[in-house]
Amino acid sequence: EEIEYGDVYLICSDGLSDYIVKSEIEEILSMPMSMPRRLEELVKRSLSKGCRDNISIVAATYMPSEEMEKQN
Repeated sequence: EEIEYGDVYLICSDGLSDYIVKSEIEEILSMPMSMPRRLEELVKRSLSKGCRDNISIVAATYMPSEEMEKQN
């Protein structure tokens, strides 16, 4: 698969992945809100499903360098 503008890459602990299925993670990450709010939603969802483990998440959105220059 090719990397496309806007693709989100997620690394997380099992405190998240053991409680939320991939399709639900994808759904939340595609919501029209800021990345911090989407990650917060993932944590809330995991906790609401009974997670008692720690939850660690790192996320990055692919943006080509020319797009970054336009935003600055």
